[in-house]
Amino acid sequence: MVTYTNNEIEQYNISKLTDDSLELNFVTAAGIRGIAKVSCVKI
Repeated sequence: MVTYTNNEIEQYNISKLTDDSLELNFVTAAGIRGIAKVSCVKI
């Protein structure tokens, strides 16, 4: 969870975790869910 100085909160949830990749979904204080996915791939 990330809390900013203006008290907005972002909560990141791991949706997929393997030896080679990580996928995160996030929820904002505005209640927006699943609108963006962050994917990290091991190279």
